[in-house]
Amino acid sequence: NVTTDIYLTTFIMAAIYFWLSYVREGKSIFNLYGYYLCIGLALETKGPVVLLFTLGFIISYRIFFKQKLRLNIHYLLGFLLMATIGSLWYVLVIAEKPALINYFVFKQTVSRIASESFHRDQPLWFYIPITLGVLFPYVVGLLAKGKYLFVHSKIDKFLLINIGVVIVLFSLFETKRIFYILPLFWMLAILIVRALQQANGQLIKSIQISYISLIGLYALACVVFYFINTEAVVVSVTQLVLAVLLATIILIVYFKYGTNKHWWCYVLGAGFFTLLLTTGSVFMNNNRNLVNSFKPIVQFIENDSNRDDKKIMVFDFMVTSIPFYTNTDYYTVTRDVQFQEDDRWKEHHVNVYLKTEAARFKQLLSSGKNYVLVYNRWGVYPQFSFIKEQLPHKKDFGKWTLYYN
Repeated sequence: NVTTDIYLTTFIMAAIYFWLSYVREGKSIFNLYGYYLCIGLALETKGPVVLLFTLGFIISYRIFFKQKLRLNIHYLLGFLLMATIGSLWYVLVIAEKPALINYFVFKQTVSRIASESFHRDQPLWFYIPITLGVLFPYVVGLLAKGKYLFVHSKIDKFLLINIGVVIVLFSLFETKRIFYILPLFWMLAILIVRALQQANGQLIKSIQISYISLIGLYALACVVFYFINTEAVVVSVTQLVLAVLLATIILIVYFKYGTNKHWWCYVLGAGFFTLLLTTGSVFMNNNRNLVNSFKPIVQFIENDSNRDDKKIMVFDFMVTSIPFYTNTDYYTVTRDVQFQEDDRWKEHHVNVYLKTEAARFKQLLSSGKNYVLVYNRWGVYPQFSFIKEQLPHKKDFGKWTLYYN
């Protein structure tokens, strides 16, 4: 189950880089072909959403900088290259299964924009706190120098407008995920670096103090949670020693050699994320419930029963990790199987929206030892209340409830 947004972002950034190299810097014609090649790969990766980031950028660039479009044969050849690469896989699978065109266009694209599809609806302001939080404390410099940048630099003004338009557009879409706006962060990164380069010593110092505070607070939190020994958050000796040791080294180096130069913000940032990455894996291993690991749930099931006929079923949610923890029969309940060519999907799926499958689901629950995992956010749908009736026992796992007999 691969998250393709990172690959999409890579192709989008590469495409815009090649396009700017050709149009703005006047470099080799191969940069124009590089642009079309990367757009084709981006279309192949995640469909037409790429056009929101690339066409919007290019059209607004030409308008903003009053640059006329001068077409030549290379634009036509490049477009054909993009169309071939970007559509090849879609054409092949639609030729095999014509119904997929409706699935791609409406189910996977239009429904994500206009409806609450795939349980991914979020409030209108969803991206604002996420963007500010991810960029903290660098965003301090951007907000402080934002007015100056917006007034005095045409390029910065153009980037700010593009960022704002993308965030507004994706905020209006009903379906929202954090990675959806990942392809705009390169513009934010450029603005932040430019803001820091123009910032005065006081502003640079405030960002450095922010990082020092984050490092100190993280180490202090590890100490506190270790000694209060709460079950809610577990801090091991390994995490405690690593956190305190690394934080001490970073703070000593900074207070001995640190200056008001803007690049020290990057040094402290690298130090802070090294601290998080080094100790984070230890924390996640000891706090699986907090990081949405399903291993504690599987361990409970394994300890509860050693019967060979037990089954684990996840209701209306795709959980790919459970089979890694157990050899118990595993089923995903309510998944789209309309394009399956045979019945092999029944080995691990139950599409209860088909009448025959609903009956099979009840039959599965009526025999053997059964465990049904339900996401608490939407719970058991009324038409499937028989799950609670046939599986009278339940155990809470934070975001999840496990029903079993």
